[in-house]
Amino acid sequence: MTKQAGDPNRKKPEEPVYVVRYNHHVETVFELRQKLKEAVGVEFLNTTPAADTFKRLVALVMELLPKGIEYKVLEDTLRHLAGMRLDERILDSMCWRVAGNVKRLKQRKVVPPWHIQKLPEWVPVQTTACRRERSSRGKFGARFQFRILAGTPAGLLAEKFWTTKFCRFISENLGFSKHNYNRPTPKSYSVPEQFVGLRLYVCVTPKLSGKEPGFDGIGFPGSCVTWNKVTINCRARTQPGFTCLLKQTAMTLACHTCPVGFLRCRAATHRQDWVKQYCSDCSREAYFNPEVQSDVCVDCTARAAYRNT
Repeated sequence: MTKQAGDPNRKKPEEPVYVVRYNHHVETVFELRQKLKEAVGVEFLNTTPAADTFKRLVALVMELLPKGIEYKVLEDTLRHLAGMRLDERILDSMCWRVAGNVKRLKQRKVVPPWHIQKLPEWVPVQTTACRRERSSRGKFGARFQFRILAGTPAGLLAEKFWTTKFCRFISENLGFSKHNYNRPTPKSYSVPEQFVGLRLYVCVTPKLSGKEPGFDGIGFPGSCVTWNKVTINCRARTQPGFTCLLKQTAMTLACHTCPVGFLRCRAATHRQDWVKQYCSDCSREAYFNPEVQSDVCVDCTARAAYRNT
């Protein structure tokens, strides 16, 4: 039976899906964010801008931004800060949001604080943490934490579980050398912790986002791969100008086992320096991650994640 125009069972045509896509220059975002934090922090940290002081805040931010942004657009972007105490967290969030959305502001689009993801959007991210675990189906993998570097959710965190099989599948796209099981090299992928510090693009979608941004698609533009290869070269001790803080070679100390965090070292695979204390599981002095509340050391935690039960 042919469906007529007035047939209620007639399939409706799908509405087009609009995707937001900008080419973000991450280093420029970082530089502008830092400039904003320093200048705005000196004058407004722990203050409550209102009336004339709020106008001064908008004017100061305006002075630091590239030309081509309308005052009214920036004023509406910062309006939620009027009457709010600017502590360090709120100030940092504002700087991320403004620095990571300059192109949008130039298009006369207001950038309010992120609450929902209205449209699919490709954004650059950097992996900031990795925790080994199993999926609900028992597959080995790791849960990664990503810092969004630009776009409407700039500065926010997102999480994703990837199986070890998937990690190996995308490793060469990220910048690792081709894996040779017989002759692994310091530049080839071996463990999920090596993804920390690396960059890629992800597509944040309304469907997968809730209180935090969620994503599905991933991409590997040349700018991210270039950054990743420098990081991988640092870990292999082949990057010009890089020196291991502990004076170790790639063969004597792999970076994913090093206690130094990435707050001090480009090659590190965790944020803060690990600290030594007694581990009740292996009954010896061992390294602990100070950001994780646990009675067992880093090594025992990693082994337990994949232990057969």
